[in-house]
Amino acid sequence: MTVTPAPAISKRRDADPTVVVCTSELPVGSRFPVKTCATRRERRQRTQEDQMEVRRWTALRPGSGN
Repeated sequence: MTVTPAPAISKRRDADPTVVVCTSELPVGSRFPVKTCATRRERRQRTQEDQMEVRRWTALRPGSGN
């Protein structure tokens, strides 16, 4: 018996940067979650910008040897 896997529709959908994804996030200093919706492209860009900002902050920290 030969089993042929079905095409992975979910993988293609995950790769689509125009799909809107909503998540419930807990803001700093609050106990109430906030629903945030953005496209996968926007979320990826936000993550990259946040990482770059953190790297910049840690590079400018006094006493870090810079």
